[in-house]
Amino acid sequence: MNEIVMFPASLKYRIFRDPVDMRKSFEGLSQLVFRHLGKAGDGEPILFFFFNKKRNAVKALYFNRRSVTILYSRLKEDAFTLPGFEKDQKTVDLSPVTMTALLEGLTILSSKSA
Repeated sequence: MNEIVMFPASLKYRIFRDPVDMRKSFEGLSQLVFRHLGKAGDGEPILFFFFNKKRNAVKALYFNRRSVTILYSRLKEDAFTLPGFEKDQKTVDLSPVTMTALLEGLTILSSKSA
């Protein structure tokens, strides 16, 4: 099957540090984004990533002018290894290559890769 989800080339990849209840859907995750940005996430192109406490599941939230998209992935084994966060950092931005590596199960050594 071909992949049909298309994102703009200027897309940013932002990880939220704190674990999120994976039962949250569009509204719950959108509220987290609103609290973080102080506005709806439909301005700049950002794909927001939320991980559960066990770090074996991830949801990604994307806003565009007409819709909100949620992507969900859960590992059968193992856990995602997130990059280090500064003490006061609630989110970290990663480059597309670094984000892909994280989702493939590689360990990210530094959050200064965006």
